[in-house]
Amino acid sequence: MPKAKAKPAKKVIKKITKKAVAKKIEITAADLEKGIKKAGKKANSFAKKNPWALAGISAGIGLAVGALASRGKGKKKTAPKKK
Repeated sequence: MPKAKAKPAKKVIKKITKKAVAKKIEITAADLEKGIKKAGKKANSFAKKNPWALAGISAGIGLAVGALASRGKGKKKTAPKKK
């Protein structure tokens, strides 16, 4: 029985124009700006309602960063001196 040859798939290529790309970027930028403003308002509201919690979070982050930064300090290992 002879095998049937597969027909080549047609490639669909959309023509992308500069205007279409610019419009999509504008929409994305506008959505991003709205999201950032909304997050900023929520953060501000949280800070006003819970100042001590925010101070604790900040202190914890500071301690963690300080601990990580100080890990590399101390005696440096060097190769033994040759005589």
